[in-house]
Amino acid sequence: MRTNGCNVRFGTGLACATALAFILAGPAQAGDWTFYRHDLAGTANAGEPLTMDQARALYVNRALFAGGDDYSNLIVAGGSLYYTSGDGFVHAVGLPDFTERWNKRVSASGPLPPCIKMSNPAPVGAPAVIGSLVFVPGGDGYMYALDAANGTNVQHPTKIADVNNLGEFLWSSAFPLNGKIYVGVSSLNDCLLVPGRLVALDQATGNVVGTWWADANHQSG
Repeated sequence: MRTNGCNVRFGTGLACATALAFILAGPAQAGDWTFYRHDLAGTANAGEPLTMDQARALYVNRALFAGGDDYSNLIVAGGSLYYTSGDGFVHAVGLPDFTERWNKRVSASGPLPPCIKMSNPAPVGAPAVIGSLVFVPGGDGYMYALDAANGTNVQHPTKIADVNNLGEFLWSSAFPLNGKIYVGVSSLNDCLLVPGRLVALDQATGNVVGTWWADANHQSG
């Protein structure tokens, strides 16, 4: 996958070419990749030309590894890289010097339904950056609105999925549209099916403003 000159490898970590740190140093610009699949049409295409010769010349300049697998789309905004990881944290990395600016634990803790044989489910969805806020779907079922500069909570985290009692999970990335953030809820494990749904939150307050249920009667689906 290529994001503004970034060569991304999932499973063991991520790596970026020099061009990414150079192009994205400084304030936000048109080349930022601020939410999953880049744009509202879901093109996953930054519209940058890339010739075969340029592709052959790409190389790994620096590598950054987080504990656990990395599942989410990497997000680039305002000179920083944001991603969730199997280590249970959301990370912010400054691209000019490629050092971690902050991290915040957003994984579940405590007992899970007996049929789910795992511990501390980690986040899998990509964050979304809107202005100075980073919206993160946590592995603990909460949606977080964090200060992009330091990772502190700007809003009180909003509980969307009941991971520990019902086995619900936020599998989707945060999707921004018209002043709202959308996130999907499904089963953490198929041994315990839950009512599938899409939840809308107000970006300014973090409050839930609407829910679309896959089944009108709120049954599993």
